[in-house]
Amino acid sequence: MKTCDFLNTIETTKKYVSRDTSRAALCGVYIEYTAHSQTIEITATNGHILYHETIKEEQNGDKDFSFIFDGVQYVKDNKKELKNSGFPVHFDNLRTVYGIDAGPYPNYRVSIPAEDRHPFTIIIDKPGIFGAFIDPLKGLTAATSKATKLLRMHIDHEKEQIHFKTVSTAHNYPGTIHAHTTPVDVLTETAPHFDGPSELERVGFNGDLLYTVARTIWDFNTYNPHTNKKNKTFENIAIRWGFTSKIGASVMRCRRSNTREILALIMPLRIFD
Repeated sequence: MKTCDFLNTIETTKKYVSRDTSRAALCGVYIEYTAHSQTIEITATNGHILYHETIKEEQNGDKDFSFIFDGVQYVKDNKKELKNSGFPVHFDNLRTVYGIDAGPYPNYRVSIPAEDRHPFTIIIDKPGIFGAFIDPLKGLTAATSKATKLLRMHIDHEKEQIHFKTVSTAHNYPGTIHAHTTPVDVLTETAPHFDGPSELERVGFNGDLLYTVARTIWDFNTYNPHTNKKNKTFENIAIRWGFTSKIGASVMRCRRSNTREILALIMPLRIFD
C-alpha cells in the first residue's frame, strides 16, 4: 500500500478516535492485516460512531499482525512529507514509532450487524441524490438544539423519501421547524420482531455525527487514488443504510470497486414526545 493512500485513509479515520484517555486503546487507530486474503482493516471508534475501512490489495507481508497506533500524531508528523509519496508503507516502522501499548483493542466486530440482518435498508445509488441528502444536513443541524443537535428522521415508504426535521427543546419552545426531504430507494424485508415503518417514527440522529459520516462517504468516493486528488464527480456510488430490528443500530456501507469498502456504525437516538 502506498504511503500517500495510507496517509489519506488515516487522516479520515483519525476523526473517529476517542478522546477519553481512560480508555487508551480507543484513542488510537487499530490496524489489522490478514495475510491469506491480503486484507488491511483500519478501525476507530469514539463510542458514538464506529468507522471501519477494508482494503484489499497485494501486500508483501506473509504473516498476520495487528496493533494500535497514534493516527493523529502520525498525520501531524507526516502530512507534508508523505502527501505524494508512492513508497510502500512499512508497518513495522509504523508500530515502532507510533504504536500505543494500551492492551487489546475491544472486539468491535460483535457490534456490527451482518448485512443480511437488516430488515430495513435505505439505498442511495446516485451521486445527485446523495449530494441532496448530505448538503442540507449541516444547515439543519445548525438550527437544532445546541445541546443535542437532534434531527428527527421519517421514512415515507409510498413516496420513497427520507425526511429530516429539526427538534429543539430549548426553553420548552419548539422554535421554527426546518425540514428537508430526499428521494431514496426503500427496501423492507421481513424479519423477526420488526414492526415495519412504525419503528422509525421516533428515531433521531445527532446531526453533527450524521453529517460527518455522510461527508466521509462522499469524500471516499470522490477521491481518486491514482492521481491522489479529489474528483468533482463520480458515478459508482451505492450507499446501503441498514437498520436493525428495534433500531438498535444503523450501519452505512459503501464499496468502491472490489478492493475498498467502508462501514460506519451510527447509534440512533430515541425520541419521546
